[in-house]
This record gives sequence, C-alpha cells and structure tokens, in this order.
Amino acid sequence: MANKYSYLDENGQPANVQFNWKRNKCKIASSLVGILSGITCDKILNDIEILFLQNWVDNQDTRKGDLYDIYEEINKILRDRIITAEEREDLMCMLNDCIEYGPKIIDTDVSMNEFIGFLNGIVADGNINEIEFSKLRIEFSKYNHIIKKWPFDLIAKSIHEILLDNIISKSELLELCSLIQEITGTSFTRYGDAIGGATSLFDAPVLTFKQKNVCLTGQFISGTRNAIKKQLEILGALTQDSVTQKTDILIIGTLASRDWIHTNMGRKIEKAIELIKSGYSIIITNEQVALLNQNL
Repeated sequence: MANKYSYLDENGQPANVQFNWKRNKCKIASSLVGILSGITCDKILNDIEILFLQNWVDNQDTRKGDLYDIYEEINKILRDRIITAEEREDLMCMLNDCIEYGPKIIDTDVSMNEFIGFLNGIVADGNINEIEFSKLRIEFSKYNHIIKKWPFDLIAKSIHEILLDNIISKSELLELCSLIQEITGTSFTRYGDAIGGATSLFDAPVLTFKQKNVCLTGQFISGTRNAIKKQLEILGALTQDSVTQKTDILIIGTLASRDWIHTNMGRKIEKAIELIKSGYSIIITNEQVALLNQNL
C-alpha cells in the first residue's frame, strides 16, 4: 500500500503540503548558515546584501529562533531606509553568532545546502570581489566529494581558468558571478528575488518533437505536466517519466523548486549530463525555448 505522503499532483509534485516538513526545516536552516557565511565572508555587509537577506527571510514559511530574530532585526534596520555603521555592526554580530551557534543538523544534504547557500550569499549583490573569491576557493576545498559532479564542476573549471595567469580580473569575477547565478537560478539584482528557481544554463533549440523521446522535469507555467505530455504526443513525441539512454530531449520547467539540485529534477539533469558525457545525444532545454515559443 502506498504511503499517504507519496502521492504526486498533476505537476509531479508532492500533493500533501506536509510532505517532508522536517526535512525542509533542515534545508532552511542549513541554507541560511551558508548564505550568512557567503554574505559576511568579506566582513562587509552592503545594502543590497541586506535587502537580499530580507527578501530571502520574507519568503520562508518558518520564522523561529535565530531566523525570526534576524527577520525582526533586518526590518528594524530598514524602517528609515538608512543603514548606520552601528546598525550594520550589530547585524554583522548577529549573523556571525548565528553561523557559530546555529543548529547542527545531521542530514545527507546538509553540506550541499550550506554550499549552495554560500554560493547565493557571495553573489547576492551581483558581484564577487577578490576576498569572496578567495573564500570560495577555501570552501571548495571542503567539498571535494561534490566539486567533480555537475554543476559544481563548472565552477571548479572557471576557478581554475581564472588562476591560470595568476591575475584575477574584474571581468573574470563577473563571469564567474554570472555562472553561479545561472546554476543557482538566483539573480537578486536583476529580478529582486532571493529565492530563485532552477538553473538557466540550458536553452538548446528544439527543431522537432516527431518520434523524439521527451522527458519533462520541474513545474511548468504553460500547463500541468500531464497536459503538456498530451500536447507533445500530438506533435509526435514519445514521452518518458525518467531519463534513459533512449532520451532525446529533456525539458526543464520554469517554476522549478529553489532546491532543484537536491530534487528529482536535479537528478534527471545530472543523469542526462552523464549520458551526454558517455556519448549519447540528448538535448537539454527549458520551457521557454521548447514549449512557449511553439505555443503549446
């Protein structure tokens, strides 16, 4: 008999709102630790980073303990739209205390949550400075078990290329910042959203769906997953529920979870990447390119 929490809705998402609630609380806490570490690593907390943090906290369902205190402190600071040196210092102390004395949660995804949070933190203001770049290199050294896996291997490659000539230029750091924003799906300075969604790395064109094995992942704004499958089948596609060696096209939904790397969606993309590296021809693209432009 199926577990009552295991049922999925028409978009392939958990139907029960309480699904994995405790695990999601762990993700919020570990992500916040990473974000705070990234935002404060250069010992300077600028206005955009404070706004980023406020937006991030505002979009959380849980505001308890340190998270609630930070939410209240940020709102108090921003009431007059002026951030004084004293207010900045007080918030820095609170953030650093939260990192040092925050909850220690045992979970297989904690380290990845913290690292993704850290990545979001260092690109919160749309820039990476040399201090933040140095901290990023240190953090990477702590995550040897994931840096060879996609998409983190892309960041490792970018860091390596920046260091080749022993010169760290502003343009290189800006490119690295853009790459991280694409991977995390978050660009606060562009969209004003600290939560974000899925990766925006993939936008390969699709010429035809006829006789193509197509797999969908994430949540779509153009309709439910079942409705999109029917439309694709009308166009001649052969829809799949999972990525296999027979897959021709993987389409990523626009409304993907901010935790996409941990989810089934992230694993589908990772599986497709692994197959491509093994010589299989798979197009990975997004909903805008594959579906909306064709008026499905």
